[in-house]
Amino acid sequence: MQKIGILIEISDGEIKKTNFGVITAARGEKRELYAFLLDEIREDQKEMLPFYGVHKTVEIQSGDRPIDYNPAAWAQAVSQAMVHFGVDSLLGLAGLQGQNLLPRIAAGLNAPLVMDCSAIDLAGHTVKKSQFSGRAAATLRTEGDYHIYGIRPNAIEAASFPCKTETVSFQADIQMDGLTVKEIKAGDFRGMDLTEADIILAGGRGMENSENFRVLFECAEKMGAAVGATTGAVIDIFGR
Repeated sequence: MQKIGILIEISDGEIKKTNFGVITAARGEKRELYAFLLDEIREDQKEMLPFYGVHKTVEIQSGDRPIDYNPAAWAQAVSQAMVHFGVDSLLGLAGLQGQNLLPRIAAGLNAPLVMDCSAIDLAGHTVKKSQFSGRAAATLRTEGDYHIYGIRPNAIEAASFPCKTETVSFQADIQMDGLTVKEIKAGDFRGMDLTEADIILAGGRGMENSENFRVLFECAEKMGAAVGATTGAVIDIFGR
């Protein structure tokens, strides 16, 4: 039985819906899926995991409570959980959180890491991803005792596969050194996350200034969409 871990991303107590595509990618014959939870989650959200095929929901804690966010601490905790449960492959979203956590987990386990995967075959440990700004596609194969993969958000369509699940807790032994998170400040952005959006309105240099971009934000709010921008607009208009 191949044991596959899925690093579940949570925002305001809710599972990011793009996680369900990652769970779908992890399913297969003779596989047992483990959903790793590090953040606080609502009970009704937790109940959605077996609907997509998760066999074990693992609440990773320290001292009977969720671990305060620290990428080094979270990476340690996930690595320990993988070893404890005999999970040899871990899938997560290749978004901002995944970019912080997955490389640290891979380093801690001395495991190969491939980010921004658009397709995956866990039986053969092969993945597909774009190269050279999307002008080419590569098929890569990883080797080792552990395998870490970052899946491009929304690259794989979610499909339900209800099953029975068991919720268990895992107590991590965190040894902190070198990284301290003193404060987390929420930004003033209120729009939809690009990785969660079904519709994206994008603007380029032709928008000319940030004031004109407000039109896109107003339209996006009415449509339930997110707002994006070309690289040229980000550099020339927003100066980033």
